[in-house]
Amino acid sequence: MKRKILAIALSLALLSSLFVFAVPVNATPPQTVSGDWTGPRATITSMRMADGNVFMTYTSTHTLTGDIEGDMISDGWGALHPNGEWNMRSTGTFTGSFNGATAGTADYVLVLRGTAPMYSGRWILKNGTGDLAGLHAVITVIKEGPFVPNGDSYGTYTGTYHLDPQ
Repeated sequence: MKRKILAIALSLALLSSLFVFAVPVNATPPQTVSGDWTGPRATITSMRMADGNVFMTYTSTHTLTGDIEGDMISDGWGALHPNGEWNMRSTGTFTGSFNGATAGTADYVLVLRGTAPMYSGRWILKNGTGDLAGLHAVITVIKEGPFVPNGDSYGTYTGTYHLDPQ
């Protein structure tokens, strides 16, 4: 009798797992994006020094063109080390469109690293609204060109994204 009950329980468990795994996924297929970004230098909101390192907080706004069109507004922190290396991390909101078809806003984290004045890093977007609801994007950002005092910074981006069903 125990074997019969165990066999029935296992059969039901296997049968129910088929229903769980048979549910179709409605996420859009991954799409690639690339383009350029520009923006004014960050506005430093605080700065302090310790052991030869410079720590700062900042705000910045950048404009993206290409497959991603829109603006990103950031609040962040950075550390410039005595050897010329720096690390930056910011969070913010992107407002715009992906591949010209989707418009809305999304939260993001931007993590950058490099040897001053160059850097590269990852821009990760999620928690979208409007047509960007369900957005998941991982974008590589590269700063190009020399440092220009009181001038704009500029660079390129490439990456992938998809939209989960809502």
